[in-house]
Amino acid sequence: MTAKQTETMSVPVAVQSPNIPTLDIPLDKIVPNFDFNSRRAIDVDESGRTKDELDEAGEKPKGKWTRTYKGVDEMVGSFQAHGQLQPIKVRPLPNGGGNYAIIFGFRRYMAARALGWKTIKAQIESLDDKTAHTQNTVENLIRESLTPYEIATSCLKLKREFGITGADIARKANRTKSYVNNLVRAAERLHPVILEAWGQDHPLTGDVNEMIKLAALGGEAATDKERHRLQMEKWEEWQGHDEEEAEGEGESTPKTGPKRPNVNRLKEALSAVKSAEKSKEWKEGAQAALKFALGVTKTIPGVYDPDAKDE
Repeated sequence: MTAKQTETMSVPVAVQSPNIPTLDIPLDKIVPNFDFNSRRAIDVDESGRTKDELDEAGEKPKGKWTRTYKGVDEMVGSFQAHGQLQPIKVRPLPNGGGNYAIIFGFRRYMAARALGWKTIKAQIESLDDKTAHTQNTVENLIRESLTPYEIATSCLKLKREFGITGADIARKANRTKSYVNNLVRAAERLHPVILEAWGQDHPLTGDVNEMIKLAALGGEAATDKERHRLQMEKWEEWQGHDEEEAEGEGESTPKTGPKRPNVNRLKEALSAVKSAEKSKEWKEGAQAALKFALGVTKTIPGVYDPDAKDE
């Protein structure tokens, strides 16, 4: 799909506002909330590389970190070639002051800012949280610009916070009900360590059908604890197979155990486990998985202390 096609794809009927005028809104009046968007944000340094890319290259970040999205560079190219062909949608912030929050169009906003534009074409509509979140997810779904992980987690958020079912989203976004429901169940049931790996595009999570099958291990009657145990066993099996294939290609990999995990990712995961307001079973499962991963990589100072008490 070309840059022009990406920008000119029709806005979904479910989020169109034909009776609302399109205005030029100053960029400095728009406040982006990255946690609101159904698309997963990434942090890049001044060279445009993520933490993982820098870790793999063994390099330190340059300058300050900037939060952005994949695909913004392509959107910049589209804007340079064709201008902004479709407006974003914003809603007034409740505190007033003439500022706005983005409902959808985050990448268009980021592209305009990268180009140094002073204003952006936008529609203004006062919407409650439920309607705004729904429009954000549906707009991105119809543009086919969300990953399976992003669909799964954004639809699960709509279900938990607003009671919106996968069937409701599927109907509005012209997707099959079974596809959306399967992804939502995967986000609900996957072990948090595996779910995080999926969100980080781990090589073993590339097949969405396998992720759905992994989430279904143990059947409907299984408890979360039993389901997570089966999932981690399968996950470790996948990692072992992945290493065997790498060894067959002549790469230097460990003889046993999973590949060496990313240290920064483990630190973030351990911090999330300690701070999450989850059940005792959830914490124990996540901590056990982290302990296993760290145990096979010897000692990583500052990440896991086997003598430390749980906080």
